[in-house]
Amino acid sequence: MRLVDRENQITVNESREMAAAMFGELVKAVVDVRLQVMAVDAELQSDEEAFLLERGSEQEDLWYKSRLRELLRVREALADYFVFDNSYHSSDEAWLSYFRFFLLAARGNR
Repeated sequence: MRLVDRENQITVNESREMAAAMFGELVKAVVDVRLQVMAVDAELQSDEEAFLLERGSEQEDLWYKSRLRELLRVREALADYFVFDNSYHSSDEAWLSYFRFFLLAARGNR
């Protein structure tokens, strides 16, 4: 496993080598968006996550493909609700329910 940051970057060739050694065309990674570091080149993302947590990362700052996918889906659904024709049939109540957790978490930090 490898830690990537501004001083320790990986090249395209290195990422290709990592992919070939593991999954062919895929390099798994977990990113700490606050510390701006990334763990790469492990078989399991949970190992990369643990690697970053052991080095001072916080769970809420860690992002990986499945969390990014959810964020992009939320963005699409919000745009559909507020800008387009609401083809997902969202409602104010549904959005309040979805964001209630985030509101409570933010309130708890004060």
